[in-house]
Amino acid sequence: MYLKPSEIVLDTLYQGDVMRGVPFLIFDKIVYLKKNSESSFGIVEKNDHNCDNKGESFIAVKSRLNSVIIVSQTCDIQKMETVMVAPIYSIKSFEDNGVLKDGKSGLIKKRKTFHWFYLPEFEGLIEDSFADFTSMHYIHKSILLERMSNKILTLSDWGRHHLDFSLGNFFGRPIEDKYSK
Repeated sequence: MYLKPSEIVLDTLYQGDVMRGVPFLIFDKIVYLKKNSESSFGIVEKNDHNCDNKGESFIAVKSRLNSVIIVSQTCDIQKMETVMVAPIYSIKSFEDNGVLKDGKSGLIKKRKTFHWFYLPEFEGLIEDSFADFTSMHYIHKSILLERMSNKILTLSDWGRHHLDFSLGNFFGRPIEDKYSK
């Protein structure tokens, strides 16, 4: 599933790289901001988004440092300024908080869910986990490049093919996901 740690390339980003400590945005609430000075922002009233001439505005959203897997294809990563990532969560943490019950963790491990990609435990670097395709988003490539030392795993060719197949199922949904209900 993974390359050996000695085979990991630390100067290039690849599809299937797993990185720790990446800021992952949580878009459950957005607060619009107005820039008062170089280092100061104020909260803007709900209906006044104060966009600049490019249609851009400053916002504040929650963020957490999270492990992520790169889902953009390697050739796209080389050409684009943004990279799509998916957060990674420990299966045990979801079992402990009651999200995974009634054998759902077994379904993840058997790859029977289209929205979660199973990442098996590997030599103390990662415990049994899954990548959550339902909350993927783009991140500027520079943020990942600044954290290259946080790369802990890279999927092998076999693992990357499974990731591609899972992404195709998630985006194309060729079969009903009867297991997640």
